[in-house]
Amino acid sequence: MAKVKVEPTDILSLFGAPSEVLPSVPLDVSHLTARNGHAGHAVYGDVRGVDLTGKQKLVLLCGDNRNGKTFLARWLSEQALLRDDGNPPVLLALDDKRDLCKFVGENAVAFPPPGTASGPWFEQVLNALEKTGRSAIGDFGGGDHILLDLAREVPRLHSALAGRGITPVVLYFLSGRVSDLTLATALEGLGFKPEACALVLNCAQVSNPARDFEQIRHQPEYRALLERGAIELWMPKHFAAAAVEGRRLGFAAADGRLGGFDDGRNAAWLLAMQEAMAPISSWLP
Repeated sequence: MAKVKVEPTDILSLFGAPSEVLPSVPLDVSHLTARNGHAGHAVYGDVRGVDLTGKQKLVLLCGDNRNGKTFLARWLSEQALLRDDGNPPVLLALDDKRDLCKFVGENAVAFPPPGTASGPWFEQVLNALEKTGRSAIGDFGGGDHILLDLAREVPRLHSALAGRGITPVVLYFLSGRVSDLTLATALEGLGFKPEACALVLNCAQVSNPARDFEQIRHQPEYRALLERGAIELWMPKHFAAAAVEGRRLGFAAADGRLGGFDDGRNAAWLLAMQEAMAPISSWLP
């Protein structure tokens, strides 16, 4: 049988139109559009922490300097005021710099009087909280040894607090440095293991969260915390943080007062924070 001669220009006619034979390829642009450099990271294990609704809580914000503790304390205190339920949490500043006072007012924050050691003062506060039944938020200084000393002296400190009606909530703030796990690892080793425990990955501290948190998230100490029930949270970067801080405003109070695109940035961050903190909403006073 004679072969059919096909001209080079007609070669595609043997296979049909290209659109019919080539598979469609989904176009992934998530790396360009993901908010704050990460997109929808799943919470490890249970998507929500233990339910602490209605309990007296002691929220302990722990971690190195500039890892976001005071930043979150400002947001938490503002959220409590917005709820206006008549029982706002006590704000405790255990850092000598007392940056929290600059934003919520010195009269709204309790801190050790001059010349008073933070450790004994903190114990006095705990005794007062037990009597009043009020929840509290403690903003600890970077490298602070108050909790370490107390956990060393009081075995199973979390159980001792719970026995006094105070439910401890510990949030460890991480910037991506492996050394940020030091405090959490030390406290766990001393037996301080509150059921309400979260690892807060502060996206403001890194340029590419998915990449820059990869090493710390694979550390054995980090995985051990998750496996025992800790919740992993990604705290979104606030792209207008400097504008808010420069005006000494609350995040909600800054709405519509920043000007330019910063109003939109602030509004977007407020929504992102509600989403990011949703898994531990019942932990927050």
